[in-house]
Amino acid sequence: MADIVPIVDSEAWAALWNAEKAEGSGALLVFKRSPICPTSHFVEGIFNRYVAKLPAAKDLKIISVDVIGARSTSQRIAADTQIRHESPQALLIGPGQKILWNASHGDIDDESLTKALALAK
Repeated sequence: MADIVPIVDSEAWAALWNAEKAEGSGALLVFKRSPICPTSHFVEGIFNRYVAKLPAAKDLKIISVDVIGARSTSQRIAADTQIRHESPQALLIGPGQKILWNASHGDIDDESLTKALALAK
């Protein structure tokens, strides 16, 4: 089963982001969520159930960011990726810091996640 690692500070994000510069670095799946938004909570359930079905893989890291508790980290992700912040939001980042896919709100579901992860292979 794949693990979702919560990221709470900008330094942890910077390490992950910088690691994506290298070719062959694998993919990074980012889920940004708000702990007080009902839509975010609903989509987080979809995301968590989907990830729970994935096998652990060395070439895919999965992280979660609380956009309120780690606001500066969330803002840094938006700045680094140049993807406007939304919540809930999912981003798939590939080698070379290439944004392979991003979606928000109701566009994050099993089908979109499956299609996105296929882009990372």
